[in-house]
Amino acid sequence: MRSALVLVAFASLSYASTPSARDVPLAKLYTACKNPGHVALTFDDGPWTNNKKISDMVSNAGGNCTFFMNGNNWDCIYNSYNGTNYTAVIQYAIAAGHQIASHSWSHKDLTTCDNVTMGQELDWMNTALKKVAGVIPAFIRPPYGAYNDDVLKACGARNMSVVTWDSDSEDSWANANASNSKAAYDRQIRASQGSMMILNHETVDFTWYDFLMLDLGISST
Repeated sequence: MRSALVLVAFASLSYASTPSARDVPLAKLYTACKNPGHVALTFDDGPWTNNKKISDMVSNAGGNCTFFMNGNNWDCIYNSYNGTNYTAVIQYAIAAGHQIASHSWSHKDLTTCDNVTMGQELDWMNTALKKVAGVIPAFIRPPYGAYNDDVLKACGARNMSVVTWDSDSEDSWANANASNSKAAYDRQIRASQGSMMILNHETVDFTWYDFLMLDLGISST
């Protein structure tokens, strides 16, 4: 099983420039990994206390992953919790070659937001990552994978591309546990067309430990 996993970021580590003020096109949309035979391993809802462990685990396996982060969801990005300083772990992940991307400020369904609120959700998160890591993300995963033309337009105005997924570890729903996630991975690997962009959550303890490290044999420090 382990030999079948080639862990890569779905795109090169890159960050957005200042958006143009006029004639903004819709954001580019990515719904699948473009590299045949690769798994784009992504983790939503951080930063959280598992971030450094996941960074090390994926790095030790010879790969990279993408973290889609919120500003104020499970906790505020400017805080520390249980000895974990979120600024430090974000900088650590970037230094290790992993990609940091946006998951909006507070995990609202952007398709239900008015233009002002949507702009705040995008801009507050970009500002936070600029402050803590010196970067503005080039990619955003809309919460719940929900987007429409208004969302694509707002993201396009900020030179951000929109990323969803084509595979789901099911680690945050469907009576989530490690066995169910392994079954979901196995099922979706069999059904895949040679590549996967798979959704995980760094806030779920069993995802990185029971499932990815123990069941799939991806090592950690």
